[in-house]
Amino acid sequence: MSRRQRGRFVRISRARAQDIYVGFGQLLQAGMSPVQACSTIRESAAPSVAEELDRVQLALETGCDVPTAFARAPRLFSRSDVSVLTAFNDVGDAAAGFQSLAEHVDDVVRFRRTLIRGLVYPLAVVLVAIVVLPLPLLVSRGASAYFSVAVTRLGFFAVGLLSVFWLLPMVGSTQTIARSIRSVAWRLPWPATIWTNHVRAVFHRTLATSIGSGLELAKALRSAAAATNDESLMRRIGSAVVALPQTGLAKPLVDLGLVRAVDLVVLTSGERSGALVESLSVLSARYHTARNAGLTWFNRVIACVVTAIMVVVIALSIIDTYRGITRQTDTILDAIGSDAESLDVEWLKDMDVNSFTLPGAGDGLREMSTRGGSRR
Repeated sequence: MSRRQRGRFVRISRARAQDIYVGFGQLLQAGMSPVQACSTIRESAAPSVAEELDRVQLALETGCDVPTAFARAPRLFSRSDVSVLTAFNDVGDAAAGFQSLAEHVDDVVRFRRTLIRGLVYPLAVVLVAIVVLPLPLLVSRGASAYFSVAVTRLGFFAVGLLSVFWLLPMVGSTQTIARSIRSVAWRLPWPATIWTNHVRAVFHRTLATSIGSGLELAKALRSAAAATNDESLMRRIGSAVVALPQTGLAKPLVDLGLVRAVDLVVLTSGERSGALVESLSVLSARYHTARNAGLTWFNRVIACVVTAIMVVVIALSIIDTYRGITRQTDTILDAIGSDAESLDVEWLKDMDVNSFTLPGAGDGLREMSTRGGSRR
């Protein structure tokens, strides 16, 4: 397989897409045509991005509209992004669509970075524990035993990291599994509420921007649901669209879980007062704050749990090492004691008790006998 063919299966980072959205929004707002904007951005883009933009530019030059052209580059632009762009393009405001997508991608990138930064500390603690815990083996069994245990554990650690940061996201990206996980997340407590609050924040922010750009409410609802990248929500949003003439906007959104009961008054008052865009922006900011707070507590809990586990493991290791040293010391002392006893027994066997005299005792007796004779 050639390098170019392999590249078709590798998704380009969302940060690259954000740069393109910002550039397109600025250039279109300055009066450039989509073809000119695409050509301008392509000149300074990385090779992998330029390859995708070639497809976009070719589609634009053949008469395709902006959303259709961007759909030709799935490695760079997701289906949810294209759906949002389609909604804005329908009202003739593609520049606002690009600006909205840029804000959305920036928020997603910040969310992922915060999650990854929160995992750095517990992973570092685990790594240090892997290196430090086998150190007693250096004394008891030597360097080869220590390195054998440490390298084996580092291998398992590397496999775990690969599973968490590559294998699980790849498996979770499949449509069936992702759909099931996101559907279940709406019925679970914290930390699943981090995801649901994220979806709510994205939905209300996109809905506010769409309505503010003049998009009719039904299309704005579908566009906002598409922006969340939650396929279960995209399917269920049809019920809200159908119920709009009879119930208005508030009740269907509460039924879908997109608005909490405690926030219903904000949406209802905004809908009836004509300040719907402002109310949606308030809800978006509120759910955005709730998502960030939940993520912060999630990182703290993970750090505390990992630290507690490592403290227990280190304590048990110290106790086990102490017991091992004590056992070895007792064994050595027992061996020394048994050797000493055997030496004492052999020495006593070879000793003539009847002829036993202290060193110098003979000289002392002679001197005493001499003094006694002189006195007489």
